[in-house]
Amino acid sequence: MTNLTDQLTILVGHFGKESVVAAAEQLLSASIKKLPAGYDSLAQPDKVAFTIQAVDAAISDVVKAGQEVDAAYGERGSLLKQKTQLETSVQLRESEAFMQIRGEARSQYVIIDGEKVALSNEETRKAYARTYSKEERLQLSQIESQLAELDVKIMQAKDKYQTAKEGADLVKAKAHVQGNLLNFLS
Repeated sequence: MTNLTDQLTILVGHFGKESVVAAAEQLLSASIKKLPAGYDSLAQPDKVAFTIQAVDAAISDVVKAGQEVDAAYGERGSLLKQKTQLETSVQLRESEAFMQIRGEARSQYVIIDGEKVALSNEETRKAYARTYSKEERLQLSQIESQLAELDVKIMQAKDKYQTAKEGADLVKAKAHVQGNLLNFLS
């Protein structure tokens, strides 16, 4: 330490106090890293803490939106299974209806509630089969409407997921800038 003090005393005596102080300030300012203009607010501790919270919130939003999409697809799978089962049930019921048709060609008929009903053409036979499977067809139409509603819900959930992901990407970019700035300063 005495060696440094002696050196400073010699410099002050030779160049003067003001010149030595100015040279020391110039050397110190050159060796200390300064924040680039406009980035000084990013390095403040409260801003860093806020970014960390924003990252946590963004991750939570993305996970929640992803879970909603998964749940909607799970529900859709269940409804598709029910739809397939009902379609098979409709086909079986209509087959039963055709098996109850009596007669041949244009003289075909069926007994409904004790009365003879003529089935003289293809359209009346189809109408009879649809009537015979009426309950299953009603259930099937309800399932199909639920599927259509669920498709809209899936699209909304996907949009929500995409929005959350884009928001998370923006937060990630800000955190990346802050991290690089803090690395630069360290």
